[in-house]
Amino acid sequence: MSLPNNVMSRFAQPKRAALLNFTSQVMHKSTQKPKGKACKQIPKTSKRKPIGEQMASPPVQCPYHHLHTPITPSVTVIPSRQPVASPSYDQFFENYVQQIKTEGRYRVFTEVSRQERRHPRITWHAPNGKEKPVTVWCSNDYVCMSQHPAVVRAARNSLSTHGVGAGGTRNISGNSHSIAALEKDIAQWHGKAQGLVFSSGYVANEAALSALGSILPETVFISDEENHASMIMGMMHARGASRKIWKHNNVEHLRELLIQTRLNHPNASVVIAFESVYSMSGTIAPVREIVDLAKQFNALTYVDEVHAVGLYGHTGTGLCESLGLAGSIDIIMGTLGKAVGVFGGYIASSSTIVDALRCRAPGFIFTTALPPMIADAARKSIAVLAGDEGRGHRARFNAAHNYMKKLFVENGLPIHPGESHILPLLVLDSTLCKRASDLLLNTHGHYVQPINYPTVPQGRERLRITPGAKHTKKMCDSLLEAVLSVWKALGLPLHHSYVAANPYGRCPVMLSSRKLP
Repeated sequence: MSLPNNVMSRFAQPKRAALLNFTSQVMHKSTQKPKGKACKQIPKTSKRKPIGEQMASPPVQCPYHHLHTPITPSVTVIPSRQPVASPSYDQFFENYVQQIKTEGRYRVFTEVSRQERRHPRITWHAPNGKEKPVTVWCSNDYVCMSQHPAVVRAARNSLSTHGVGAGGTRNISGNSHSIAALEKDIAQWHGKAQGLVFSSGYVANEAALSALGSILPETVFISDEENHASMIMGMMHARGASRKIWKHNNVEHLRELLIQTRLNHPNASVVIAFESVYSMSGTIAPVREIVDLAKQFNALTYVDEVHAVGLYGHTGTGLCESLGLAGSIDIIMGTLGKAVGVFGGYIASSSTIVDALRCRAPGFIFTTALPPMIADAARKSIAVLAGDEGRGHRARFNAAHNYMKKLFVENGLPIHPGESHILPLLVLDSTLCKRASDLLLNTHGHYVQPINYPTVPQGRERLRITPGAKHTKKMCDSLLEAVLSVWKALGLPLHHSYVAANPYGRCPVMLSSRKLP
């Protein structure tokens, strides 16, 4: 019996030659007499079988058997004389959480419900099961685009057309027309050649910076010390890159690091990474000076505009636009989840840079794409923000936070000095910060989240207040009255003076030799 032709034809000529050679070797070895043992002789009258039958009996292993058979290493188990005690893993986690509670920085998530077109009024679901209407002062939905009728309508129409999800990654069936159109809108909005959308602002920073540092040779990141955690993680994950930290907004220190880098690494790829508006201090970056230094030392500029997009500039693209410097920035990173009011993050840059990052960034490649309804809602929000209606929203937004800041300053409250819309009300103690937040929420109906370590360094705790376009003067007056009451209840001083040794300039306890409780 011979092998069927359709089986033999599956082997290419090289494979067939190897198979026949292997078969003949097996047959040759089977006819040899083993040393020291009798061998049963094959009768002379027996006829030689065809090759096919010889392969079938006995069965011959695949000549590539060694390539697909797993090799099991032999392990010698040495019995222990005494049993090994199993670690109490739960105890490790319990100890960690208890340590955080002891330090007064245990995070309690406030459960709320938002109702369409009622922002900033929300419903607080208290731990006792009761519901209470409160005013939120820590939302990033600065101009309430998440509840804008046209944006909501765009999401609903897209939902009814496309369904809920994207169906896959951008590379595998998830590259919807909606998200491709969104990237074009983002590029046009920022005046860049191309945009790239990510699943969140955090992912955009982490993925873009890690890919940037991995692509460029001898990358040296020069990073502002107050940069977002996502930026820090991205630079740390960049393979082969190094990182230098420059003092917050200190242009002279930045210059020193650039000189040092160019002297020690003349061929390095230097990237200056910074934010335009810093989320926890409310300070604004010296963008013009940074751009000038970047040109002088041949460095790329990467700016995080998440707290400026939608709020600054004629068309709302951010602080760089308002300064006339957007064209001088190499890579602009923004978010769709704050002033735009939807979800996601993005970068805008040249076609060459965006294409390279698209091919390299794991956070872009290996995750499900944004759903079409999110992309379509973001497109509508951007269209509104870029026009006259958006400029009207920004005017009301500026009026609200300027009024609130004026009230705080006039009443001696310790606001961190800054030029932006973010009002950090300094407490500088984690326990007091949490108690102040609890009193504002439980007693006065104002929701202000305490900001503790690791979001800010220990000893720099604060209440971060962000008045928005929908906050009225009556709401601002009510918050001022509540804060003054809480300050009095906790024994925090109202009047403060400048202390040169304090890195934040003004301190609520005035470093006044009064020890915090």
